[in-house]
Amino acid sequence: MGLFDTICSIGSSIVSGVKSVCSAIGSACSSIGGAIASGIGTLAQKILELPVKPTIVDAIIGLVKAVAELLMDSPKDEKVEDLGAAMKQAEKKPEDFDSINDYIDYLREEIKKGNVKLGQSEGIELFSEKMMGVALLSEGLGEKYGMKPSAEFWGEMGKKVHDGKLEPKEVGSIIQKASQAEVQLDNVSNYLKGEEVKDNKKSEVSSVIIGGLKESNPSLSDLEIDKRFNELIKQ
Repeated sequence: MGLFDTICSIGSSIVSGVKSVCSAIGSACSSIGGAIASGIGTLAQKILELPVKPTIVDAIIGLVKAVAELLMDSPKDEKVEDLGAAMKQAEKKPEDFDSINDYIDYLREEIKKGNVKLGQSEGIELFSEKMMGVALLSEGLGEKYGMKPSAEFWGEMGKKVHDGKLEPKEVGSIIQKASQAEVQLDNVSNYLKGEEVKDNKKSEVSSVIIGGLKESNPSLSDLEIDKRFNELIKQ
């Protein structure tokens, strides 16, 4: 059982569990204040409100952390909930910095200095901090690559990783390729779901996905990449 399953079991249903965590996230981000914290809280809440199983939410958490390690050199031993706790306890706020990633570096330094009390939260509070940390890393990725990964994007990528159709390194390469080609990440997830692609051609989106698969799997032949791509888009 994942942590999200455990949180949901606290309430009478999954819905009540999600509402409790979302409420905790909203309260924390309101206390931090500012548009950036509000945006982080909104993304965290939207991920939780996706129509997916709790195991997919756990997959999303692991995926965002793994991609941040690959693309932003996040420490491998970093716990995303520690970033969430740091957001709540740190004196400085996101608006005090020129960039989200500068703010993330500041939070890591505060943790390193021992200025953040870790391991104090349990249950709903702990999970809310975990989701805040995930959303913060997502915003950092978006800033670095000039795009904004949405809850829907992470939801679809998380499902594909959960089902063994994608690996985190492939998601990271797809994000890089999308940034280079100016293809919206929502169009990537929409394409994989067989839904409408807006503002980009379908061929551009498919090229980004295939390019990401190739770059992250240099030992695979074109035939093997095509097979992996076809499995990925299969509904």
